[in-house]
Amino acid sequence: MSIATAKQHQIPPSPSYTGIGGASSDEQEVTYTLQLSIGSWTSYVPNGGSSDTDDELGTVYFKAYRHRTVPGQYELLDLTYSTVQQGGGASLSIHFDNDEEYLIDTDTLEKPLENHPDYETRWNYDLYQRNDLNGAVPTTPGWHSSATDTAITNSDPAYVYQWAKSNLGDNWTCIQTRTKPGVEAYLVPSPVVTYRFWHSDKSTAEAALETVGTKTDPGEKFGYTTEEWLVTRAHVEPDGKHWRATVEYTAADEWDGDLYT
Repeated sequence: MSIATAKQHQIPPSPSYTGIGGASSDEQEVTYTLQLSIGSWTSYVPNGGSSDTDDELGTVYFKAYRHRTVPGQYELLDLTYSTVQQGGGASLSIHFDNDEEYLIDTDTLEKPLENHPDYETRWNYDLYQRNDLNGAVPTTPGWHSSATDTAITNSDPAYVYQWAKSNLGDNWTCIQTRTKPGVEAYLVPSPVVTYRFWHSDKSTAEAALETVGTKTDPGEKFGYTTEEWLVTRAHVEPDGKHWRATVEYTAADEWDGDLYT
């Protein structure tokens, strides 16, 4: 990405110029501030140390970038160039207190098989029939293929048929085995929002660790409006002169209020 391209997206007071080191140094910097659509900023970061031309300073070298997100609106990206070449390699990310960004991904959650909208009892239950009754003949009832719970509420009495996951004993015969053996859960897509923020105070960043296990909405939900959110992970690590906290919010139809607050 060139300075010419950056100018197409810059907003005031861009570009801004800074003299480094006063009269004893010839180094100067210029910073371009770009306003970009959500999710596009990475394509605007040049390679570390790459050269370009600024209208005021002439030849400059890419030095660092700073990125932050205005949730639901746009992203801001600062690109800083120096008149002194810093050397090649990766670009340096610089941050300030309360810089933040939001990302979204999709993971999966397990739900009990019984919660599936098309659930049938025969998926994970065997059907047993009593065999110690006079004239008992193994017979599969018509409701076997349409039952959606384990209650025997049909014309056949419960002492004749039973749903079970293990053998009921000598007085019972398994007349139909489950159709999905070994399956007790299924996966559903689940949005995961990752929130990162930077702070020079370690304790401020570490406060994020205390939110794990709480029902809390992220500051940016990327259009998801009906889900409940649970903080499922938090991580803190040093990042230059700052501490970076990462918090993950996982969405579900509902998080049990007796287990999570």
